[in-house]
Amino acid sequence: MSTEMLLLGAGASVEAGIPDAKSMAKRILEKFQGNSRLKSEADVLTFVNAQLIADAQKRAGDPSIDCVDVEALYNAILLLFQRDELEISPFVDAWLPELATISKDVLDSIMLRIEMMLEELASIKDEAKVEYLSPILNLARRQHRLFIASLNYDNGIELLSRAKGMPYDTAIEEWKKRGILNYPNDGINLIKLHGSVYWLWSKDARTYDERLPHRLIRTKSHFDEKLPLTVLVETPMVIFGQHNKLTAEGPFLDLLKRFDEQLQNSDLLTVVGYSFRDSHINFYISKFLNQYGGKIRIVDPGFKASNVDYIEHLREFSTVRPNQIDIEEKYAGDALKVLYP
Repeated sequence: MSTEMLLLGAGASVEAGIPDAKSMAKRILEKFQGNSRLKSEADVLTFVNAQLIADAQKRAGDPSIDCVDVEALYNAILLLFQRDELEISPFVDAWLPELATISKDVLDSIMLRIEMMLEELASIKDEAKVEYLSPILNLARRQHRLFIASLNYDNGIELLSRAKGMPYDTAIEEWKKRGILNYPNDGINLIKLHGSVYWLWSKDARTYDERLPHRLIRTKSHFDEKLPLTVLVETPMVIFGQHNKLTAEGPFLDLLKRFDEQLQNSDLLTVVGYSFRDSHINFYISKFLNQYGGKIRIVDPGFKASNVDYIEHLREFSTVRPNQIDIEEKYAGDALKVLYP
């Protein structure tokens, strides 16, 4: 029997009410602008956002562009924070004059607060909102063990599995104890490649058993679970922004390795709602198609119209290897009902 694996991108969560990358940037900006205690941060974020929009309009020759995605916004703040240490700094004759008045403390505060806002923006609390994902459980029952790799921070699959009585595991508890990703043999094995709003971490912790500075990780099993109070500042343990997706901190490299290992054991990769903009994920998809001889099925209503470089490669690939690629031009909910009745 062939083994199928799923890869979920942001488009798989939109129907649950999770904002896409551009909508999330707008929501975050509104939160800053609506908080009088964050006026300095809001002014800086508004300025940076305006500069990014102007640049995007110029590059695309499209004056109608009115927003950028949240990762581009976060990346810009991060790079401005690091601008004095960047290798390119000696070659920049002059930064924008406005940057001279922006303190690193304000930039650091913006990044911290954006990360903390993710927990609210990416948490799903109504089980009815994830009902459209329930056909996935039919596939899990047929295979007995289903690996789902997710690029999303939200708790959609966890909430669905809990509501329907389907065993699931992210392997984070085992990783916390032993540094090993050990998944069970039954149910849904969830590879949260970019982290989760259920996972929290703090910087520079020290404990009796672990004396060197490290990130203290705590996890929740449900959105309403209350963890014991701590004096440490905690943020969701997620990979946020294009420039830190290969961080050595946390379980992320191990999760990426497990993703590759599971691709080697799969015949079919069904990709739902992924934009193919992550170069690291694309590398492993190419490896799956070129070296492992796997087949990919892409669920994306906008696939044929996309101008993303990697999607253009996939469209070309489909003309020479049509047996290795299927395209379902449907939204997630509509496609899942057909694929896994």
